[in-house]
Amino acid sequence: MPSMNKASLIGHLGKDAETKYMSNGSPKISFSLATTENWKDGDEWKSKTEWHNVVFFGDKYDYVGNLKVGNLVMIEGKIAYRSWDKEDGSKGYMTEIVGVSMKDFTFKEKSEHGVPEEAYEGDRDAGSTNTPEETKTSSDGMPVEDLPF
Repeated sequence: MPSMNKASLIGHLGKDAETKYMSNGSPKISFSLATTENWKDGDEWKSKTEWHNVVFFGDKYDYVGNLKVGNLVMIEGKIAYRSWDKEDGSKGYMTEIVGVSMKDFTFKEKSEHGVPEEAYEGDRDAGSTNTPEETKTSSDGMPVEDLPF
């Protein structure tokens, strides 16, 4: 029977992304992400915020290191659990989302021409070969983002 480990989150960064380098020189970018659920209980609105540890490994995710506290992002990845022995002899545990793609939905300032500035290469999925200047078009030449569906 097949199985799947996939996580998709949309939320705000709780702190700036932090880049550290592993012993092999490969970057590890980590940050906390807040997701908030809202619901109505009778006449009263309630909310609950969950905090998630997110980590990206490898050179192809360097752009993730540009993220700042408050950025609104969508993360796709998998859930990972790790444990370690603490200095006091007890066991430490952590649940993380190991990211495989990231989309930054943060509003970007407009340039002098009224067009949003692209602040991050992170507006692409990791592994994509499209540059921000490339525009995908449909078979009739219409930009894909202008299609009504």
